[in-house]
Amino acid sequence: MPMDSRRGASVPLSRRQFMVRSGQAALVAGLGGSILAACGSDGGTSSGGSLPLARTDDPLELPDNANDPVESGREPESGTLRIFNYPDYVNPDSLAAFESEYGVTTEVSTYDTEARLLSGLQNAAYDVVIGATTLGLPRFVVGDLIQPLNREYLTNFGNVLPALQSPYYDVGSKYSVPYTVYTTGLAYRRDVLDDSLFATEDAWDVIWDPAYRGFAGIIDDPRDALTMGMYKLGLTDTNTGDPEIIGQAEAAIAELVANTNARIDILAYQKIPEGTSHVNQAWSGDMLAAQYYLPEDTGVEVLGYWAPERTTVANDFFVVPASSERPVLAHKFIDFLLDPPNATTNFEFVGFQPALIDPMPDELIAAGLVPEQLTTALVTDAQVENGYRLDALAPADQQVWEDAFQRIKAG
Repeated sequence: MPMDSRRGASVPLSRRQFMVRSGQAALVAGLGGSILAACGSDGGTSSGGSLPLARTDDPLELPDNANDPVESGREPESGTLRIFNYPDYVNPDSLAAFESEYGVTTEVSTYDTEARLLSGLQNAAYDVVIGATTLGLPRFVVGDLIQPLNREYLTNFGNVLPALQSPYYDVGSKYSVPYTVYTTGLAYRRDVLDDSLFATEDAWDVIWDPAYRGFAGIIDDPRDALTMGMYKLGLTDTNTGDPEIIGQAEAAIAELVANTNARIDILAYQKIPEGTSHVNQAWSGDMLAAQYYLPEDTGVEVLGYWAPERTTVANDFFVVPASSERPVLAHKFIDFLLDPPNATTNFEFVGFQPALIDPMPDELIAAGLVPEQLTTALVTDAQVENGYRLDALAPADQQVWEDAFQRIKAG
């Protein structure tokens, strides 16, 4: 794991590697007929359906399950808080500070795909989960794997971005609290590509330019990669199962690969800093962390990131498992990371932006945590509210995306 010469600490790498949705197909298959077999590709229910999948234009108020929220007025439990998390997705200093404040210890177990998160919730006992997403949330609820939250313990909940305080996937935040947020856009070397190339809302065209042959890259994920092809064509139905639309996106990405011999990986955070990529599809969080991968003789000013005002936006969140033996302490841990100073400390290590009002982008810049030219990699509440989402699909629809992407990778 590379060392961060600015912070004198290891740069977290594993979470970034696992951000690719390698477990999506397995997780979707594991959702079972009670949810997905009843759903059309647009997320609505069929005539015999039970629980629909949430969409931004069809918000979902999740149903009650067999679990009750923890009662109000209780003191935090003692002992060890058991955390289930992606590797390197919480600052060890943040854990130490929480332990000191509450006189407890923490124990972190890790998962590396959403399918393994599901398995862990089914087969083990944890107090709090970090990093859950909309792909698994319906299953967690109807499977009685998580418990409703008691907002009385979440005194800092008002610091959550307004667009996520009652998100479309969990209206009223009944079961979830946002953790980090990021967009998908283009990372680039500012010493090779001029910023003026990214002055318009349709700058996706830049990465198709044969001038960057051998120095371009796309994200190794069917949904992210193919939606970039859709955006170039002016298409925005990011949760479609229509083979014709997905086929158009496939043709566009195939053209990109033919023009530039683009690499397909999830290494933009490394390739852009080292100069082996000049333009790369990337997650905004990768570029916020890319400064820690620069060679010693390369200044941070070479890093650039562009995303249009409306692009793919994603966030993950905390949930409290039904098996939690310390549910009050779990709420207190979530609340601890919603507090602005604690969120800032956690951001220093994690590299992905907290889904919070405070710290504000200008505060992160003033603190030297984000270079000024990477303000574009910081996500605004308006972007979250209006962004396009990549949500869980019915298995047959997901397979259309997978097949198209495999054909691109096969050449």
